[in-house]
Amino acid sequence: MYRAADVGSYVRKLIVARYNAGDEDALLMANSYVSADLRGVHTHGINLLSTVIDSRFNAGKINPKAEPQDITGRTSYNSFFALFDGNAGFGHRAAQTATERTIKSAKEHGFGLTVVRNTNHYGSAEYYTLQMAEKGLIGFSSCTTVQWGRANEYSNKWLGTDPIAVAFPTSVRIFSFDGATTLIAANNILRAYVQGDMQFPIPVFFNGQWSKDVYKFKDITELRSDGSIPMLGGPGGAEYKGGALCMALELLMHADGTFETRNNFEPPTRHIFAALRPDLQVDADTALRNFANVVKDFRASGESVHVPGDERRKRFEHSNTNGIAYGTGDIEKLHALGRQHNLEDLIPIG
Repeated sequence: MYRAADVGSYVRKLIVARYNAGDEDALLMANSYVSADLRGVHTHGINLLSTVIDSRFNAGKINPKAEPQDITGRTSYNSFFALFDGNAGFGHRAAQTATERTIKSAKEHGFGLTVVRNTNHYGSAEYYTLQMAEKGLIGFSSCTTVQWGRANEYSNKWLGTDPIAVAFPTSVRIFSFDGATTLIAANNILRAYVQGDMQFPIPVFFNGQWSKDVYKFKDITELRSDGSIPMLGGPGGAEYKGGALCMALELLMHADGTFETRNNFEPPTRHIFAALRPDLQVDADTALRNFANVVKDFRASGESVHVPGDERRKRFEHSNTNGIAYGTGDIEKLHALGRQHNLEDLIPIG
């Protein structure tokens, strides 16, 4: 168990030292990762430093001093639409800039839409939609994802299902959902492999068959290059729905009307943000009460109904008070990076 403030401070110092980041970028990234860990979404927490960020930075794909640039151009829709070039900088900076622009547009005009291209991983999509909902807006965000998916046993490895994050303000509390279906599954598989589990959490297609056995793979490189996972719906009859959802989100990611060719595994990184004012038809208070009543009706449909966001909210409240519970592997990987920059290991509180 580690105190959230301690982890945030440690991660901020590490990002400055290791990636030559500015203080503002480092603070934003640290807040994003710790916020995900507080909600129990460890796939998008501090472990991303030793995986996604480290690999992309070492490959020269992140320019730590880049600033996002507004390249919208002159159109009649500038009031609610914006297009940013991330200039290959930290994805968090570009995403935060886009989120603030989207909120401003929605507040002024009722709707805001922002696309970011030429950027990098931005952490948890929910981090940005929650900001929109906290401003009284309906928020949406998504981003491109890696080619981990397979429509069925007869297809080649194809696209992944891009994350779907939505957040609604209500008169009770924010309703939030973040479903990075393909990437979450892929990250959980990678985590299972690294932690030495005997089976993956979902089947992986490899050597012509579906299997959950970890021991079939020689190393993680072989898994990433030759293994694939089922699209949303899973193997056996519902694959087309996952493929169609994947394509719909991929098309939405190109709302600016441009096209970029994908390579074998890593797509060009894009983000999209949208926000809508809920008082377009009725006053804001009535809209928020109505949203709350929709959720209330959903809860009343059965004792075991699970409302998206409930578990994460409870985990956040508990972890914020009692500390974040990290697996040994995650915290050791973080410490291994920190020791390279003379940072003292974090001290657990329980």
